[in-house]
Amino acid sequence: MIKKWQFQILLLITLLCLSTLSYAKTADEYLGSVYKLINQKQYDEALLLVQKGADEYPGNLGLTIAFAEIHHLKGDYETAIANYVNIMKALVSAGEEVPEMARYHHNLVDAYNELGQRHYFPKELCLRIIYHAEKVFELMPEISQDSEYIEFERKSIGHYDVASIESGNVMMLEKGGDGADFQLPEDYVTNDEKMRYKDKALQRIKEYDALHKGSTFRTSASDKTVDEILQLIDQKVAAIKSIHFKRVSVRGEPNELFEEIIYKAPHSFKVIESNAIGVIKNGDYYIIDPQTNKVLQQDRLEPTKVSLLKGIGFYNLSEALEAYNLSIDKIDGCPDFLSEVCKATSINLYLITATVKDKDKGFYPPTSKKIEYLIDSQTGLCLAKKDYWLGILGSGKEEELALEYIVTEIGQTAEGIPFASLGIAKGHVEELKDLSQDWKVNILSINQDINDQEFVVVK
Repeated sequence: MIKKWQFQILLLITLLCLSTLSYAKTADEYLGSVYKLINQKQYDEALLLVQKGADEYPGNLGLTIAFAEIHHLKGDYETAIANYVNIMKALVSAGEEVPEMARYHHNLVDAYNELGQRHYFPKELCLRIIYHAEKVFELMPEISQDSEYIEFERKSIGHYDVASIESGNVMMLEKGGDGADFQLPEDYVTNDEKMRYKDKALQRIKEYDALHKGSTFRTSASDKTVDEILQLIDQKVAAIKSIHFKRVSVRGEPNELFEEIIYKAPHSFKVIESNAIGVIKNGDYYIIDPQTNKVLQQDRLEPTKVSLLKGIGFYNLSEALEAYNLSIDKIDGCPDFLSEVCKATSINLYLITATVKDKDKGFYPPTSKKIEYLIDSQTGLCLAKKDYWLGILGSGKEEELALEYIVTEIGQTAEGIPFASLGIAKGHVEELKDLSQDWKVNILSINQDINDQEFVVVK
């Protein structure tokens, strides 16, 4: 028989057990509390709580991942990577990968990249980044055209190329990297497999570039030659015996002067800019200080090889022949960036591509590796010009768009001469980041006599 006091003790013990069961957290409850702290950026508190949860639920995948992610967020990338690698090793050995694992591959990509940015990017680190980025693409095919991820993968391949240079003096550093050495944990992916995935990444980027090049504008075989286009431009320019115009801003400071051009065929030319005046007269080229009117520089320049009237859209492509090979294609339809012009005017476009002859050129000072001219065969106007520079070493880009001019409206003088009346100019690389112009052309006179005194230079 149980005595009264014994029953009271048993009841108390039972109540204590029930109370403990009522308040014991499940693994999911721990995770909910941990991620609430993470969202509040209370990483140290989250780490203590996830360790407590892991003690109660050893081997729980969610808590193990949260532990790695907290170290990742705290900037302890080596610890995070070691844990991610162990998690991935266990998951991969257990069976086929599933889409949910894309998150873990992405975490590894980010942690590896952060580690490289902090220190430097050796070959092995680059290969791991590329491998796991490709795994994200595999498990999440819906992001196959994600430009940000593609460009990240392109950059990582560029980093690998630099890290592979066989010289003890070469180290792939990003801005801010300290170059300090670090250790990577043993990987569960073989080197052959990582190289195979690097090839897959290269193919993915190649296909992406081909697709997006096609979406910019489509081309087909040309029914005209380069010489025919050059002759067409010459004929259109020959109708301009003289011209005086200004190219000014249409935003920012109203009518800010970009350039003022005074031209008299065939060889007299004057350009007035804010910081200098240039004059060409019978093959002599002068740069003049606008404040003192003194000659700062004098050279010889052949006017027939210079685009004197590019300010109104006429380019002399002969200037490119010495350094570039020219090829031609027909442009099918209207490119999106010329939609404004196409709505207002009937145009017939040809693409002339200038590729640099000397492959060693293109570093500094910057030389355009490639130039694209989009020429309208009806007006002879260049409606878009795109300059591509050699890609920065380590970027993974063979070339990158550096500068572009796009015409947004074609005007016509009373004499029936077409000209680029509105347009934009934009720089896309660091060196040209301040170039951003919306411009218009004001023609002050055309085919009217210009006094030769306008081109006289006082030495």
